[in-house]
Amino acid sequence: MYCIETLARVDVLCLDKTGTLTADSMEVSNVVPFDCEVEEIRLALSSIVSVSPEINATLRAVSDYARSEIPLECKEFVPFSSETKWSGGRFFNDKTYIIGAAEFVFSDKKKYKEVFEKIKSISETVRIIVLASSEDMIIDGKLPADLKPMALVLIKDTLRPNVEETLGYFKEQGVTLKVISGDSVHTVCNIAKDTGIEGWDRAVDMSTLKTDEEINEAAERCNVFGRVTPAQKKKLVLALKAHGHTVAMTGDGVNDVLALKEADCSIAMASGSDAARNVSQLVLVNNDFAAMPGVVYEGRKTINNIERSSSLYLVKTIYSVLLAVCFLFLKMKYPLEPIQLTLVGAFTIGLPSFVLALQPNKNRVRGNFTFNILARALPAAICVMLGIFLAAAVSRPFGLQHAEISTIAVYLSALTCFLLDLRLSLPLNALRTAMLCVCLAGLIIAFIFFGKLFSLVFLSPAAIIILIILAAVIALIFNIFYNIAEHFIKKDKGN
Repeated sequence: MYCIETLARVDVLCLDKTGTLTADSMEVSNVVPFDCEVEEIRLALSSIVSVSPEINATLRAVSDYARSEIPLECKEFVPFSSETKWSGGRFFNDKTYIIGAAEFVFSDKKKYKEVFEKIKSISETVRIIVLASSEDMIIDGKLPADLKPMALVLIKDTLRPNVEETLGYFKEQGVTLKVISGDSVHTVCNIAKDTGIEGWDRAVDMSTLKTDEEINEAAERCNVFGRVTPAQKKKLVLALKAHGHTVAMTGDGVNDVLALKEADCSIAMASGSDAARNVSQLVLVNNDFAAMPGVVYEGRKTINNIERSSSLYLVKTIYSVLLAVCFLFLKMKYPLEPIQLTLVGAFTIGLPSFVLALQPNKNRVRGNFTFNILARALPAAICVMLGIFLAAAVSRPFGLQHAEISTIAVYLSALTCFLLDLRLSLPLNALRTAMLCVCLAGLIIAFIFFGKLFSLVFLSPAAIIILIILAAVIALIFNIFYNIAEHFIKKDKGN
């Protein structure tokens, strides 16, 4: 419930590319060799996959591509890390094979200019990893200095079905989408472009950012982040929260755990790692991000409608308590009877709150819940009290009986609460209009035909004039107070 409420308030959604925008399945679409035989490339890939302790979607695609080669036995192996973004080992042919991200395997871009020019020339929407070899060993987890590029491995991601429609929903709702991935900026930008994410061209390579100040500035400015380390994902989420955003984060791997823990709302796929699922507040059991719009919609509808309906119940609570306290010190009878309050409550609170609670509402939840309901309830509560006190004060000079004062008080209370129903029902639709008509008709029928049952009396000409004048005054005051309340509510919501 906490997650759904928070998700209804989210204005920034951070998306992990793999598993969220793309399906958890890939395939090697092409291999670009560098003076190297395809057989050796397959042998190296098969050998690396065979000793990798964790097989992710990327390695499954590589394994499918190289399955025809019998892997070499391994002497020592360094598994993949989200920090280093490479893996590799020393094999029994006395060669070291390395696979990983080009920027991390070949850190000297001038020395390996040919590799990066070839990568830049690739226009396909693919994930690019490099394969390299060396005669030297990996020492203390550090790459050999004389790495020789063997090939570029192009891996094709498969976009999830309906991903464009899903992201389009969030865009319509005013939610800013940011893609955070460990892949290259080039790859992530193409994926973001293909899925229709706005601002896909505002991208940054996080490996080039060294200070927290640069990360804070990029978090607000950019929508696509490539080569992101787990620590940087966490810093991005914290930076967005520091800018006043309510942040949701999706992820499925161990490298997402730090960011998921810091996000206001964390979402994981059921197919993701145990660590990601355990720290997340919401787990999509069908592994389908397309379920998110429905979750967000239900959360927004529930919270907004509860906020709307709660104001009706608070009105009666506020004026009942305050009137009871005030009349302890006044030398006059309490003007309202329980059955009269039942009548007013049934047609201005019970039925309206039931209808309003079921209405579609996809507006993003903003502002303080308690402040919003109090701000809407107070104008009506104050006007009910004011109407009753004015009726009592004005009626004395005209010599009205208590029964007439009580009847005027019921009419004014019903009018005020009905005006609140009307303002809460805006903008009107067919169901809300029908609800207001039923409530108004119910009150009128009760007043005219069942007055005796509800302890109401026919008013004298003087009492009718007082009622009309007071009704006009109360209606004017209510609308002034309610407009002021709406101003403060919009200010609280940041509109």
